[in-house]
Amino acid sequence: MTSLKQFMDNIRPGQIQDTTELEKKLAECWDQLSGDEGGMEGYKLKGRMENVSWDTPILEFIIERHGAFVQGSNRAELQEWGINVEEMTGSLSMKKRYRQLMPNEPPLKVEPLAEEVAELILNGKNDDKLKWINKDKVQVLISQIIPEGKTAKQTLKDRRKRFRLALIKKIKHKGWHEVSPNVYQLKQ
Repeated sequence: MTSLKQFMDNIRPGQIQDTTELEKKLAECWDQLSGDEGGMEGYKLKGRMENVSWDTPILEFIIERHGAFVQGSNRAELQEWGINVEEMTGSLSMKKRYRQLMPNEPPLKVEPLAEEVAELILNGKNDDKLKWINKDKVQVLISQIIPEGKTAKQTLKDRRKRFRLALIKKIKHKGWHEVSPNVYQLKQ
C-alpha cells in the first residue's frame, strides 16, 4: 500500500496516459483494499486499465471484464472503479455499460422455418429435422433447424423459443400440442 501511495504522490492530477507502473503497483496491493472488490483480482488490471484519471486521493479507471464473453456473449462489461488511495478503499460503480466485442448476428426469421416444419408434421413426412416416435408423436430435432454454430447462447435460446412458439401456432389448429420441449403429439 505504501508503494502505491508513494507512487501516486508523484502523479499530477488529470488523465494518466502511461499506466504500466500504476497497474503493477495497484495489482500488488489490490487484495488489501477494503470495499467492493467486484470479483476482481489484481492481476487482471495489468494492460487493461482505460480512461485512468487521478484527482487526489481518488484514482478512477475503467476495465473491460470478459466473464459474459467467455460464457458466450458477444459483449464485455465495462466496470468503472474508484480507488481512494488515502483510505485504501475501492468502489465499483453500479452503472452498467458494455462494449460490443463481436457484431450481432442478423435477426433470424423463424416463421418460414416453422412453416416448413409444420408442413412436415401435418403431412407425416420423414425428414432429418424430425424423429417420429410413432404416427401421432414427433420430436423436432431443433439442432438441425437452428444449429449452435457461432451464435451467442442467449441468442440461440431465444431463437429456438421463438421457433417453438411459431410452430405451436401453426400446428395446434390441427390437433397437435407440445408435450415437452420440441416433442409434439396429436390429440386423440
